[in-house]
Amino acid sequence: MVAGLSAPFDYKPGSILRIRMHNFLTYADAEVRPGPRLNVVVGPNGSGKSTILCALALGLGSQAGALERGDGVGCFVMRDKEKGWVELELKGMREGDENIVIRRDLERASNRSSYRMDGAPATQALVHEKVQELGIYVNNLCTFLPQEKVGKFTEMDPEKLLMETEKVVRTEGMDLFGTHEGLIRRQRALKTCDVKREACEKELKRLVERREGLRGDKEKMEEKDRLKQRADALNKCYKWISFRKNQKMAIQLRAEKQEKEAELEAAGVSMTPFTSRSEGLRALGQNRDAAVAEGGALWKKSRAKVARAEGKVEAASDLVMTRSAEAEALEQKRGELERSRAKSQLDLSQALEAGAVDVSALKEEISSLVGRMRDAKRAQEESARVAHALRRDLVEVNREVYDSEQRLQAMTNKESQRFNRLRSSRMPNARTACEVRAWLEHNRGKFTGRVFGPLILEVSVEDEGIAAIVEQQCLPHVQLTFVVENDHDQKLLLSEWKEGRRANIVVQQLQEHWQQDLRREFYSVSDLRELSMEGISGILLHKVKAPHQVLSALCTQANIDRVLIGDDQTEGLIAHGLMEKLCRRGVAGQGGAEGGSAVVYTQRKDGVIVQHRGTVSRYSGKLSTQSRITRRSELLGSGGTDQEEARERAHVAREIEARITSGKEKAAELQAQIRDAEEVQNTAGREATQLYKEHNKMQQQLKQAKEAHIRIKRIKTRLEEIETELNKDVGQERAELVAETCTAAKCYLDVLSRHTDEVVAVMARWESNVGPRMTQALIKPLLRGADAELQAESQRYDGLKAEVELKNKQFRELVDHIRETKGTLENDFPLKGPKADPLMVDLLGSELADKSCEECQELYEETLERADRIYDNPAVLQQYKELVKQVTAREEELAEHTGTCSAGQRKVDDLSRKWTAALRPLVAKLHLRFAEYMRQMGCEGEVVLAEEADDFERWGLVLRVRFREGTTLQPLQAKVQSGGERSVSTILFLMSLQSTVSSPFRAVDEINQGMDERNERLVFSRIVANSTHLQYFLVTPKLLPGLTAMEKEHVTILFVFNAPELLPFDKWNVKDFIKAARKRAGAEDASGDRPHKSSRMASPIVAGGSR
Repeated sequence: MVAGLSAPFDYKPGSILRIRMHNFLTYADAEVRPGPRLNVVVGPNGSGKSTILCALALGLGSQAGALERGDGVGCFVMRDKEKGWVELELKGMREGDENIVIRRDLERASNRSSYRMDGAPATQALVHEKVQELGIYVNNLCTFLPQEKVGKFTEMDPEKLLMETEKVVRTEGMDLFGTHEGLIRRQRALKTCDVKREACEKELKRLVERREGLRGDKEKMEEKDRLKQRADALNKCYKWISFRKNQKMAIQLRAEKQEKEAELEAAGVSMTPFTSRSEGLRALGQNRDAAVAEGGALWKKSRAKVARAEGKVEAASDLVMTRSAEAEALEQKRGELERSRAKSQLDLSQALEAGAVDVSALKEEISSLVGRMRDAKRAQEESARVAHALRRDLVEVNREVYDSEQRLQAMTNKESQRFNRLRSSRMPNARTACEVRAWLEHNRGKFTGRVFGPLILEVSVEDEGIAAIVEQQCLPHVQLTFVVENDHDQKLLLSEWKEGRRANIVVQQLQEHWQQDLRREFYSVSDLRELSMEGISGILLHKVKAPHQVLSALCTQANIDRVLIGDDQTEGLIAHGLMEKLCRRGVAGQGGAEGGSAVVYTQRKDGVIVQHRGTVSRYSGKLSTQSRITRRSELLGSGGTDQEEARERAHVAREIEARITSGKEKAAELQAQIRDAEEVQNTAGREATQLYKEHNKMQQQLKQAKEAHIRIKRIKTRLEEIETELNKDVGQERAELVAETCTAAKCYLDVLSRHTDEVVAVMARWESNVGPRMTQALIKPLLRGADAELQAESQRYDGLKAEVELKNKQFRELVDHIRETKGTLENDFPLKGPKADPLMVDLLGSELADKSCEECQELYEETLERADRIYDNPAVLQQYKELVKQVTAREEELAEHTGTCSAGQRKVDDLSRKWTAALRPLVAKLHLRFAEYMRQMGCEGEVVLAEEADDFERWGLVLRVRFREGTTLQPLQAKVQSGGERSVSTILFLMSLQSTVSSPFRAVDEINQGMDERNERLVFSRIVANSTHLQYFLVTPKLLPGLTAMEKEHVTILFVFNAPELLPFDKWNVKDFIKAARKRAGAEDASGDRPHKSSRMASPIVAGGSR
């Protein structure tokens, strides 16, 4: 059976042209041809209207479970049938394209299905791709709202509603949904990056603390290494200084050698005249001897006598001279010995004074000092090791105390806990509200009055149950409201955040009548006394502690002064008239005839709190009640913990406090121990230094004593020799010499006297030969003198020659040693090139430039001793280097994470600007339409974009509505508004979307259920008015009479009569029905067969079989 008429309106691409169902639920074989615009599907309940939408959804690839009519596709096969199918024909994408035919075959037994597209087999993925290409979203409640999902539309949270809206709207150059999902993914990645960055920062901080804790020990070890390197360099420098000293000695020795060689050469030159003179005198003497020999015959005899006499005279004269010279030499020698003895005695006294040291005692004292130095060094090293271990323990103890304090602070600071719970909650704009509060704490001075908020953080309760009631009664936007006392503060706060930072916050100015309302309570004392007989313990206002400004705001916005608190007895009485009594009280706010409301919370014995809400309809006057269990407190209470958990938390807090106290005591004890160990270390160090100085001093004294003893021994030996010489008896020797001299002189005079005559005769004879003889006499002494001088010069020459040879030998040996040493030094300790030690080179060029070997050796020993005084712990350097590497790696990792986060944030900010630039105008347009549609209904509504700057996942779309005077705009929720109010709000919101959706068709099933007649007429008029551009399916079991809005050409009516008890389709005749109706009304009209000019009427849809 085919139903539907062609229309003059064109079908948009993707519009439904035909729906055919075979063995599908109630239809054996039926085909529907909807119109291109509004299609009103009407018929009795159970006739199969919603089945058409089920066929439409399944044919477009929807999951069976999404329709909530069964667990699988097999449930949609007609009873007693094994197979069925649905087939859809859709308008092609472009003009001239063939229509798209999608068929889905269903099997009951296997609970499976298969697809065919344009006659060819197809996969579900291919069907989904084609459907999305056409812009169809059958699983989106904004475009496809089946009967089973009408109630769930209002159950969608703001985040879900925004997502669903983004999927179906069309904007130029922007995929809102895809961009939103991209922002969420990127923001999640940013959060992950932030977590990694924070973890990296924490790890970096820990590593830096550990590194700084080891810095002191590391610096000591570096100082030890520097000292060792300096000692090594000094040792090298000592060898180079010794080498240079040898070089200087070689230069000096060469100069001395050259000087001696010059002297030797000069001596050789000066000896030549002496040799020539001696040889000349000798030749002359020989000539004269020959002459004298020739004339000697005459006076030989006389001469012999005279010669004998002369010999005696000369002998006597020589003896006199000899004895005189020996006596003079003896006196001179004794004077020299006296002077030498005096000098030696002076040297001996000085040496005795210098060596007056007990060497054995000094050695024993030095040995004792060495032992004490060793003990002091061990004590210093041990105290340094103990101090290092204590510092490491102190760092660990301080870290444990800090962690415990942070944990205790987080556990005990209720305000901080509540703030953190609010910040991390999923409540829209909660994070923004927390940021505003934090900003207020730092900018209180800018405001002239007091500023309160968010209100939920200003409230305190003593009972977990009351906490849950407060959170249930105060809607999220009330909990996050800020209250100011004057207009200036309100403008300041709004300009800073709502205008300046585009944050979605609510700021209320405290009105004077709010405080008046607080003083004039809704329930009087007598009312509460009467209600106490029914288990009412009081009103919520009396259970809450807060500043009066906050209480006034909560009374105005959340009616906490009208909320009653009861118990099990109250819950039992509510079903037996108590709720109606409360709602119909004359003082209950809205007046009995016009309706009233009441809210009662009851707490059962098991701790469960139930909210009971009663409302008397102002249309029908009937009472409607709702009861639901209240969730446990998430903000005001203990965070969802029961008493056992609270006790456990208190026990844990006490344990933490005990650990903190113990840790601080242990830290103080460790600090005292560290100070003691450092004092011991410093004392031992000072003692070791002092002992080292004393040791050096004693060593110097010992050295000086040894040298003094050697000098004393040498001086004593010399004194003994002098004394031996002086003690000899020289008196007799002197007397003998004098006697011998006198005897010799007397003998000389006697001989001279006896032989005077003989001498005269000889002189006479000699006169003839006086010349030659005189010459001969003169030559001999000259020759002896020349020989003596020549011999002296020869001896001096030989001495100089020996000295030159010795100097040459010493110079060659020293030069060979220098060359060997230089090769070794240049190979082992070069001064230039890559192998050169810079420290050694620097020391040689600066500090040791004028130092001797002995001074360099002293510096070496002092440096080595300073290095030995530092406790050797090479593991510290390795640990520090490893920590430096880890810190560098963490810094690089932190920089990488920071860069990634910054780049990601820039991308998010860029996408966010583009996304919000497209989204906000869209929401503003939806708000204007929705507000206008609600205004036309006599109500009020708004569409608000709930923004959360730091969490795009929490951005949402909030529908706020108000249906009665005296109330405030409240979010559209499944358990707040009545069913009719929710239906009106839902359909008007969907109508607001009509001109912006990208889907070629939309469908709504029984949206008018629960509406009163006025609202239903207005809503239907709005549907008709907004359905002139796209295909629309409206499924309803009934329509009100006199719906003139249906008299439009674009409206198609599809009647569905497909039940066993209904009139068969072949007996349907609209004209007969009209005549019968007019006859019953007594106003039959002969022109009743004239065609009606209202909407086009489609034939009834009847399946080939019934259910």
